[in-house]
Amino acid sequence: MLSRWDELFSRMRRVEAERLEAERRQREAEAAIRDHEAWAEAALDEMWRAVMTEVEARVAEFAASTGRRIDVVRHLRTLEASTGSAALRILELRLGDSVVYLYSHHAAGSAVHVHVAQWPAPEGKHRRHHRMISLPVCTLERVASRDWALCRVSPNAASRSLKVEDVVYRAFELLVFGLERSDPRVLGLRVVSDADPRSSKTVMQFPD
Repeated sequence: MLSRWDELFSRMRRVEAERLEAERRQREAEAAIRDHEAWAEAALDEMWRAVMTEVEARVAEFAASTGRRIDVVRHLRTLEASTGSAALRILELRLGDSVVYLYSHHAAGSAVHVHVAQWPAPEGKHRRHHRMISLPVCTLERVASRDWALCRVSPNAASRSLKVEDVVYRAFELLVFGLERSDPRVLGLRVVSDADPRSSKTVMQFPD
């Protein structure tokens, strides 16, 4: 029969074993996050290089075909995740009064999202600084140990796979249609959720 001291020691060993196991799981979780962050940064670098190559080629084609110039402004690494804010990488496209942003959004430990956003400017009026139309395009998904793929936001899409060209086309599409009509319904967009009247941003979504 165990003495009360033996029982006390046994309970302490169990408590200590549980503490060590919790610490081990915490270390594993932190290592997994560090690994994911390292992959995400490298994948974003590669994706943005591909995006810039595609944008530069399409800008040249656009000018040759239409005679209109699209101005491109890079705002990469605008905010870093280390500051406590989601890291944003932003590419600004301007065509006359039409302004569109292609950007990636990455919060530590979370998926990487890619959006396009329009900054409407009603004819004859100043641009409304307080409201933008943001359109989720895809997520950056991990493939094997270090590769990546672009996948549509909707899990119900017939094909979830996207190419960099598809993402760049979305930005150019919004840029051109923004010149023709400020109403986003021209793209057949749908509201993801009811807009909060207190919100300063309207979020829409491209059709599948």
